[in-house]
Amino acid sequence: MRLKIIFRPEGVAIFGWNYTNYLRGVLYRALERASPPVATALHDLGLEADGKVYKLLTFSPLFPKEKRVLPTGIQVKGDVVWLASSPLGTLMEALAQGLLELGRVQIGEVECSVRGVEVMPERNFGREARFVTLPPIVASTGIREGGKLVKKFLSPDHPDFHRVLAQNLARKYRALHGKEPEGSIRFEFHPPFKSKLVEINGTKVRGYKMRLTLRGEPGLIKLAYEAGLGERTAQGFGMLELLDFVLRKADIRGDGEARGEK
Repeated sequence: MRLKIIFRPEGVAIFGWNYTNYLRGVLYRALERASPPVATALHDLGLEADGKVYKLLTFSPLFPKEKRVLPTGIQVKGDVVWLASSPLGTLMEALAQGLLELGRVQIGEVECSVRGVEVMPERNFGREARFVTLPPIVASTGIREGGKLVKKFLSPDHPDFHRVLAQNLARKYRALHGKEPEGSIRFEFHPPFKSKLVEINGTKVRGYKMRLTLRGEPGLIKLAYEAGLGERTAQGFGMLELLDFVLRKADIRGDGEARGEK
């Protein structure tokens, strides 16, 4: 299930560059308001596969109707669109209910009213789909440096990028369904690749924005759309949108993204 949420700040407002951290807080506060058990399950538990825990949730950056880029962040005026998505309908229903009950949310120093929450149409997928990233996709691997295991963020042209994403998506499928996917998936990444360095709770995370084509098992393609692709999706990375939908309805995100990255 995917939600389109509309916020409206009071007058002209400025979102700092790292506002993504505050969006996670908004999400958990709304869940806590509507259903404390759901909020606790997402925050503390998640779903497990192969010894790893996955929070099957992703969300987008903010997309304002009017924006201006400043050294300190993004100046916005009017409605701001935010997208959230998960294959867990109960989770999205609780988020929608919590936001509507709250009525107002605090995103960093900016207070916004909740103007509306819309359930977006469900997508059905065949064996191929073209997407564009909304926030960056993150993939990483561990390498040995000086006797220590160091995390290395991968770029789309790295030979392990495809493997890491496919493995991550298959594990999410097992965590959600309790069984192996019926088939595999292949990715085609279309240049140019736009590198983004984002700070999340004091940790710098590098991801990449691009257009990409997914081919293979429809269930895996659907999961990538609903839960996000790659790592740290519950921190606001890896959300995808159908390319044709973006080209047909460019105004779905407003006139531009309020990027929480540099």
